[in-house]
Amino acid sequence: MHKHHKFSTGLVISILIALIIICVGIFSHILFRDKAEEKKTYKVALITNSSDIDDNSFNQFAYEGISEYCDKNNISYTYYKSADDSVESNLSIVDEAVKNGAELIVCADSQLNETVYQAQDRYSDVNFILVDSEPANNDGSITQTNSNVTSLLFDDDESGFLAGYCAVKCGYDSLSVLYNTDNYTELHYYYGFVQGANYAASQEDITVELESRNIAHAKKSYPLRYVKKAIKSGTDVIFVCNKDLSETINEYALKHNGLLINVGINLSDSKAVAGSVIKNIKSAVYTSVKSYFSGKFEGGNSITLSSANDAINFIPNTDIIKDFPEDDYKKMYKHLADDSISIISDTTVDLDDLGLENIKHDDMTPKN
Repeated sequence: MHKHHKFSTGLVISILIALIIICVGIFSHILFRDKAEEKKTYKVALITNSSDIDDNSFNQFAYEGISEYCDKNNISYTYYKSADDSVESNLSIVDEAVKNGAELIVCADSQLNETVYQAQDRYSDVNFILVDSEPANNDGSITQTNSNVTSLLFDDDESGFLAGYCAVKCGYDSLSVLYNTDNYTELHYYYGFVQGANYAASQEDITVELESRNIAHAKKSYPLRYVKKAIKSGTDVIFVCNKDLSETINEYALKHNGLLINVGINLSDSKAVAGSVIKNIKSAVYTSVKSYFSGKFEGGNSITLSSANDAINFIPNTDIIKDFPEDDYKKMYKHLADDSISIISDTTVDLDDLGLENIKHDDMTPKN
């Protein structure tokens, strides 16, 4: 009987130990599960359009603006990269961000305008910041900015003006422009560029030769063929109005001793780039995120930022332009910011009616 009693006590103790172990395991599982779930909860999310946050362009600048504000104010944030450029893929990423606690979503690419167009209705209690565009349907025929969306736009005419002004001021008097009339942004870059070049040429009392090529209906392979032709003809600088084409044309120009000025992405350390026109997206996103958490979110509005907000700038490649006219540039920028310089932004006005007295223009677009 005595031995049986000892055996029973040992059995009970073993069972108790086992139960304790099981309880500890369950508790630990719940604890770590909760922590894991907590790690996936972020108040602010950046949605990228199949690009990373080290693109030296919109995604990187937007993420830097988010991180700077959120780090200062102990607000959780992250970014999500879409698998591809489709609206379906982008919307699935928005779904994931909202599921993980996002109350403010930043979309830092104009290609995400249709994504925000649909998402603003799907998640009416979530707020969105759309950079460089407005929410629009698939063909751009309908734009709608709901009360939960702020669109941050930039003055593209001024951006182009900076590029044209700097090109001439840096000593280049044979220029080419590659643009697309079907793209609103590129068309305004182009109009700004020719006016900036003319402004600088009038100051220098010179005539600048400028040829342009509209690639709206050209084959995909054409831009590089045009760049090759421009380089062979002795063009000093080619202004590339398309952000997404900049890197491809930069690589081509490197191989063929060409020189570019580009927009949207900072390529100013390339041996083929005289300078880059950059939008101050970091500052714009920082301010907009701050407005949201300060209860001053400007939903339902499109905000256009310009030189008056220090929202655009020309970044020279100082290895190529060793004597960049900094003082002249600052004076011009100040005049631009206080509206002392007038830019015609109406792209329905014919180029010949812009008063380009110091520009000799040649349209290289084939006539149909």
